Amino acid sequence: METVKVQGKGDWKPKTNEERIILLCEEALEILKDLFKKRKGRWVFSNTDIPVRSIQRSLKTASEKAGLSKHVTPNMIRHTFATHALWAGADIKSVMDIMGHKNIETTNRYLHSIPETLKRTVQLVQNFKTVKSP
Repeated sequence: METVKVQGKGDWKPKTNEERIILLCEEALEILKDLFKKRKGRWVFSNTDIPVRSIQRSLKTASEKAGLSKHVTPNMIRHTFATHALWAGADIKSVMDIMGHKNIETTNRYLHSIPETLKRTVQLVQNFKTVKSP
């Protein structure tokens, strides 16, 4: 795993006004490396020498290019990550730390039960009972 540091510069600050260290999976790292090689200016996420000032505008452009009809927001991407991580079996404390939440109740908003995870939970209890029974 590699990391990326997100820190404020000038008038822009991360949501919590502090720098954030973000873990990246190999696939995300490779995408960033590829974007870095193909950049047209100084910045990875800009086609000019002017840095991206509005993530919302950038997402709107990217979602339009992708043919999405739904309005996409940065929080939707965070929500999707958290939800998918929890569905994949990540523990809520790890998701809380990755998301930078100070309160577990904030992370709890991302919990959505789906039939597959409900079945997996019941099976975990069955497996535990089978292993632990005398």
